[in-house]
Amino acid sequence: MQSNWSFNSIDRALIYELATSRFIEQHDDVLMLGNAGVGKSHLAQAIGLAAIHAGFRVLYREAHRLFEELVLATALGERPALIAKLTEVPLLIVDDLGMRKLPTSAAEDLLEVIMRRYERASTIVTSNRPIEDWPKLFGDTPAVTAFLDRLMHHSHLIEIRGKSYRLHGSRRTASSHRKTHRGPHRNSRQELSPPRLKPRGPEPEGENPDLANVSATNHFARTGTF
Repeated sequence: MQSNWSFNSIDRALIYELATSRFIEQHDDVLMLGNAGVGKSHLAQAIGLAAIHAGFRVLYREAHRLFEELVLATALGERPALIAKLTEVPLLIVDDLGMRKLPTSAAEDLLEVIMRRYERASTIVTSNRPIEDWPKLFGDTPAVTAFLDRLMHHSHLIEIRGKSYRLHGSRRTASSHRKTHRGPHRNSRQELSPPRLKPRGPEPEGENPDLANVSATNHFARTGTF
């Protein structure tokens, strides 16, 4: 697990403890909170990957996609089968809760999933919204209090404070681009050579972008990473 631990405030010892997957054996849950870009999804997926290596089955869903699947399954009469699938997996990761507008049934749907998994399996939930905002996020229903009570009972709470990795990376890239791609000064008399054209014909096998994409895809299928 490679992370820049000094960039944001993260409990490193707790993350490494979760990566042992002992929390799954104990049927504990994990709640990760923090602003967009601070590393919640990265850490949740890394913990999930460690759990797979430890022999546990893991199901990952972005929150909005999970609720869409539940709404569709209900309409098609397939809800019991989907609920059973969500209940039985040892580790369920629900990512980015609160990033998109939730359907009206979201609180009741999440309550059913959490209730069935409570003290039987482990769930990781990540969100960019503080817990005090969740009643408003879900619509101030009794279901919010009910699933939060169960989710927090045996939960490891991780609050990440700091800056966005993505914004920091894009700023560094932009700064590097400006330094290395400045054109010649308008008063210089530097002679520019015409571009060198590649001869027409089949590309060498090592430079074929399609083969590179196939190679990358095969690598992902074998390892789960690019």
